[in-house]
Amino acid sequence: NQSQQAAAGGKISSTYPPIFYARPGESWELYWRSVTFWIASEGRSLPEEMRGPRLMQQLRERAANIVQHLTVEQVAASNGVELIRQTMEKSPIIKLLDQKRVDQRRKKFMRLSRLPQESIESFINRAEIYRRENQASPAYQVGSQFYVGHLLDAAKLTKRDHALVKAACGGTVEDEDFVTNALIDLADQLEGLPGRSEERR
Repeated sequence: NQSQQAAAGGKISSTYPPIFYARPGESWELYWRSVTFWIASEGRSLPEEMRGPRLMQQLRERAANIVQHLTVEQVAASNGVELIRQTMEKSPIIKLLDQKRVDQRRKKFMRLSRLPQESIESFINRAEIYRRENQASPAYQVGSQFYVGHLLDAAKLTKRDHALVKAACGGTVEDEDFVTNALIDLADQLEGLPGRSEERR
């Protein structure tokens, strides 16, 4: 393919995927997501047999050690990129990196609590971001009912506030959309536990 392109006067793209070191704090899951976007965009202009070797060049330090036994022939094949992915994901180093990240996300979500003077809107946005981070990993999914219960607990509402939200939801606080909409609609009326209510002017 490369020689055919050269013969046709075409230029080989100089694009490379991002660099990955497999250092503590890095996430293979996030890195691989960026690689898939690279393949779908700039990498698409490369012949298949060049994508694997270019990806290999961007794996450095610990990441390079994990795939060092792979040969040029193996990674320059049409399934070269997939072979690299499978090899990386079998490594205990990579599994540990992503497990730590899952644990960090889970702990952050479980520690969710409305901050002093934080608005209901800001709190719900933050809760949704934390939840989405967890949903990105198949290892830790947050069910709708659990999320609603956790959200209401973390919102630090008074009994009166809970009653208002429940009434606004038609007597039950199980539907996620109903609960979040009720919290936003009633934001000005919710007192919150001491130190959690919004500043009133």
